[in-house]
Amino acid sequence: MRHLQLAFVLLPLSALSLHCGGAPSTDDQAQASSEEAAVKAERPNNFRELKTSSGQSQGLYAGGHPSKAGAAYLADLGVHTDLSLQTAEELVFWDHEVDFGAFWRFESPEHKHVSDRGIGYIRKSWLASQVKDMGYVDDVVGIMADKSKRPLYLHCEYGADRTGAIIALHRVVNEGWDGATAFHEWRANTGRCGKYRAPEETFNHKLAELYAKTKNSRYDFSIKTAPDCNAQ
Repeated sequence: MRHLQLAFVLLPLSALSLHCGGAPSTDDQAQASSEEAAVKAERPNNFRELKTSSGQSQGLYAGGHPSKAGAAYLADLGVHTDLSLQTAEELVFWDHEVDFGAFWRFESPEHKHVSDRGIGYIRKSWLASQVKDMGYVDDVVGIMADKSKRPLYLHCEYGADRTGAIIALHRVVNEGWDGATAFHEWRANTGRCGKYRAPEETFNHKLAELYAKTKNSRYDFSIKTAPDCNAQ
């Protein structure tokens, strides 16, 4: 239904674009790229660097959705890959605009903003109310582990729940952290737990899978429901 509603919004807009001259010309695209370059850089909300347990930089960053100014900030930082967890609906309307140049290339405004600045774009859609399967988890944490993708910026809408879950899973799977320590870092960055259960349940399911396979005590952890999770 959400995709159908999106189509009803975009189809009239695409018709308007055709009436006004169709797809953008090369000159229009060049002008748009020039305007992108002139945008003042602004750090995305909830931005943070994901250092190792020993405090070393490793080319990993996370936070909220990068606006056009956020894309400029990431480019200045030298980010190589933008890894988005947002859904298509979130991305199209996040900046309160429909960019027809991006629309004709089936890109979201974010995709265009980062691509225009030479940043690679990967989207692994995660609806915040959905518990993801372990194939999805393995795919995303695999991207996080791929050093050829770094420096990498991971984000969802606010950089808290979905992003926090992936960071915690990356810490456990790729960096060898125990589940409790990974959860404590996640909670410290969001200031809450138990509010959005799907990301927490996804984390719990992966730890349960790892514990069942290895019987390693560092995986023997599960995030409790609120308010009990606050005392863990």
